[in-house]
Amino acid sequence: MDTSRLINVVIPVRDRWLLTRNCLEALRAATRGDFFEVTVVDNGSTDATPADCPALGAQLFGACFRYERFDENRNFGPACNHGATTSTAPFVFFLNNDTIPTGDWHTPLLEAFGQMPGLGAVGPLLLYPGSDRVQHLGVVVDPAYGTDHLYEYFPVTHRAVARRRSLQAITGAALFMPRFLFLEVGGFFEGYVNGFEDVDLCLALRKAGRTLTVAPESVIHHLGSQSAGRFAQEDANARLLFQRWGRAVRPDMHLHAREDGFVLRVTETFETHVALPAAREAELDRAHAGVNDPVALWKTLLDEPLWFGGYDRLAVILERGGLWQEAFEARMLQCSLGPSLGRLERYRSAAMRAGHADRAEDAARHAALYRAVLRDPQEALRLGGEIADRLHGAGEASLERAIRRAMHRAVNPTPEGPEGLGCIDPVQPGAA
Repeated sequence: MDTSRLINVVIPVRDRWLLTRNCLEALRAATRGDFFEVTVVDNGSTDATPADCPALGAQLFGACFRYERFDENRNFGPACNHGATTSTAPFVFFLNNDTIPTGDWHTPLLEAFGQMPGLGAVGPLLLYPGSDRVQHLGVVVDPAYGTDHLYEYFPVTHRAVARRRSLQAITGAALFMPRFLFLEVGGFFEGYVNGFEDVDLCLALRKAGRTLTVAPESVIHHLGSQSAGRFAQEDANARLLFQRWGRAVRPDMHLHAREDGFVLRVTETFETHVALPAAREAELDRAHAGVNDPVALWKTLLDEPLWFGGYDRLAVILERGGLWQEAFEARMLQCSLGPSLGRLERYRSAAMRAGHADRAEDAARHAALYRAVLRDPQEALRLGGEIADRLHGAGEASLERAIRRAMHRAVNPTPEGPEGLGCIDPVQPGAA
């Protein structure tokens, strides 16, 4: 390959040829010129990939394409590490094959390094396919030390999505960084099995004094979780991450929420989600008390996607009109952004009436987890105590208090209110 190329796009694959073909065609359509290379690393595919990928790559990218094949599945990390060594291009872009690049994806990623001194890696804004809803705007850590996607399901037009921010980690599904830096920190640690390699790499970059961000001007659609057995090693991978990094991982979901004027809420099952301050929620409820126009309510929810009372009002209007598919979509968004037992029950009902039996089953399983904790206060105290003790040891006083308040609610349940039986406590803006 020509060593003058600026970017090496590394795409690890295993089977799912149709996904790879669509990704390569979209990449070519969205990217003019020959300033980049494409390296597909095949982890022992047994479908049409070995026969069809080299020919299509050459057709689309000519001499800028490389196909590397392993006889066996070496997993995500080793495949990406190998792909990064096949080129001397100064930047490497790790890209999953279940992505659809759009527009001028590369320019904002390149420009980020001129705008943010000390930047280690940058990712594009990932959207759910066929939608304008956020899938990935950065990885955040909740008080239980679980990882979440920041502002997942927010509309792309929301002000919080457009803000450039420093992050603790970004996804490896689309990760752009200088090649020298990738090699300097040792690349992806190969002890993981298709999970947490990206978080590990980001922690290594932060240890080296580098920052991480997402450039929301760069937009890529991502199907997500298309690899067979994608989450089979989730627990083992999480344990390995903790063994390697321990206290280097810190809760930060509440910090991002605070910066954007939101609060963090903790349920009796110790799930956390971002929400509007109570005063703002009440203000919206009052302003829309007499509004029965679904279009007007949807418009407000695009501006205020965390107005949970708005989803209830909208869904009831749609349900009364027999518009069950639309009601299902409203209930699904509400539960995705802020689940509670009451919301899950209403979502399950709407899913059944709209003909989505699989979604109804998912909601029922989630609701059953809530009930199991609420029926067993001692288990709730055990689970909450483990989280609170860890937060205490990490010096996270405000989060520890929120968890202990949730533990109190678990053993002293309140009647069902507007947000369901899973009552919630906010971590207020400005709390230390």
